[in-house]
Amino acid sequence: MNLLRVENVTKRFGGLAANAGLSFSLQPGQIVGLIGPNGAGKTTLFNCIAGYSPPDEGSVFFDGREITGKPPHEICRLGIARTFQLVKIFARMTVLENIMAGAFLRRVKAADARRRGLDLLKEIGLGDKRDTLCGALPLPDKKMVEVARAMATEPRLLLLDEALAGLTGEEMQRAVRFILKIARNGTAVLAVEHVMEVIMFISDRVVVLDHGVKIAEDIPERVCGNTRVVAAYLGKGYAARK
Repeated sequence: MNLLRVENVTKRFGGLAANAGLSFSLQPGQIVGLIGPNGAGKTTLFNCIAGYSPPDEGSVFFDGREITGKPPHEICRLGIARTFQLVKIFARMTVLENIMAGAFLRRVKAADARRRGLDLLKEIGLGDKRDTLCGALPLPDKKMVEVARAMATEPRLLLLDEALAGLTGEEMQRAVRFILKIARNGTAVLAVEHVMEVIMFISDRVVVLDHGVKIAEDIPERVCGNTRVVAAYLGKGYAARK
């Protein structure tokens, strides 16, 4: 059964349809890439799914249950966690405390939340910075803390909004290994990303948006050869490299 199902979702801002009749689905353990030009409606779709900005039309279903219009905290408790394009961390809290804040969604005891936080810190390679204030971290580290905090809520679906942007090659490899491990353990991942070499490598399927409309949905190899996708987003240079 589909874990997430988006049906004919439309979101308008005044006369502009940021999302227009979008439909697609994810299954447990799948990684689906969500790509498209800036302003294509990718983050708006995340906001509709996660409850930050309910759609004007259409429905969102999670694990067979309609969640359209539910507030973010309820959707998170149901099993959907997200990161943000503009990183949102608790700057005056330590790295470990930030991740523990996510763990407290399902863990009552501080000792349990701490263990969960330490395990995740080890996985993202920031164990040596556990007592560092998050406000003092470089942006790539802040992004990984935000990913770990989302995973600390023990989601069944993780929404990643440009989590890889700005990472070095080594940092990106570590992040990719972490994302692949998440999926192998059964958590579905919907990832907005502009690093095409990575998103095409990790995704089981890719959904392409342009001006709020879905213009393609297929396996990465076919998306790369789709003339409409090449014209709207990838460009002939990228297609030639493939």
